[in-house]
Amino acid sequence: MDYGDIDAEIEALTDGPVDILLRACSISPSSRPKTAALLLQELDEWEQNRSISPGPNITCWISFPPSVQTHVANLFGPEERNPLAALLADLSGSLRARAVANDASRLRLIGDGWQVVVLRDPARQEC
Repeated sequence: MDYGDIDAEIEALTDGPVDILLRACSISPSSRPKTAALLLQELDEWEQNRSISPGPNITCWISFPPSVQTHVANLFGPEERNPLAALLADLSGSLRARAVANDASRLRLIGDGWQVVVLRDPARQEC
């Protein structure tokens, strides 16, 4: 693949941050983000704006086995009286759900301060 072919491949994308990728792969250094951190920031902002756009309502049932409850309690520490409620409060603030690449049995739930990877229950297809 030649360098010029990269633009054509990016433009062929039907979904994604096409403009950001085109600038990042530009042959002209003045068009590219100055640092990888700035590129990552642009991609994060694009993803956040995409996540905010309204979508269909989904319902998720989350159960926490005892081992997970203990782990979450340890993460919050003894000062948090109800760690599971604190975690759920974070997730309910601005919950976004994303598929886990190459694993249809898992789902990534993203809250304001937490990301939780959950196993899908095959008996419940809602989430």
